[in-house]
Amino acid sequence: MASNPVIPNEDPSIEQDDGLLKRKHSASNLTKLPFKQPASKYDFVKVRVWIGDHYYTFSRFLVSRVLAVTKVGYADTLKISLAVKKALVDREMLDVTQAEMESVLFGVMRAQGYGEEFIARYRLMTEFNLQRVPLIILVSGSGLLGKSTLATQLGERLNLSAVLQTDLVFEVLQSAAAGSAPQPKALLRRFDSDAALLAEYRRECELVRGGLRG
Repeated sequence: MASNPVIPNEDPSIEQDDGLLKRKHSASNLTKLPFKQPASKYDFVKVRVWIGDHYYTFSRFLVSRVLAVTKVGYADTLKISLAVKKALVDREMLDVTQAEMESVLFGVMRAQGYGEEFIARYRLMTEFNLQRVPLIILVSGSGLLGKSTLATQLGERLNLSAVLQTDLVFEVLQSAAAGSAPQPKALLRRFDSDAALLAEYRRECELVRGGLRG
């Protein structure tokens, strides 16, 4: 059986309190060292979570990201993920199944006031992630509405690694096709008729589609 982790404390400017390593604030060490967030001693202990014949190492960061998707408050995602890691280590559960880890997680979530609605969302996201299929979200609309900002925030919330702005695709392809300075987009130019505007807009859309198809 594994024993509880013990982190040696040889630095007199460091004190241990409730599983956290905290730096004592004094004029000397504040001027010598940059500020760092307190690190939990539990982060030095690896917990393996098994799914069939394969396992992954429990990560507070990844659990926090999934919890954020379920609309758990940011500060609470950090508290919950740390509480789960502490519970697993204190119980010496260093090799657990996915179901065992989730049982501990859901217990902590309920204790923090996040009940079945949030648990159902977590299960949904976990099941989706295990399928290892891409999640593609298209944010569309006319110009100057903040689509890029919305897409960036959505990608951060859902932990999506790539956010592609079609404006950039269009500018690159237009420059390559024209061989000279690109013109402004159709929505920013004047046309003699609505038909001419729509025709140019369709041309631009087809150019972007071709670029996305590769």
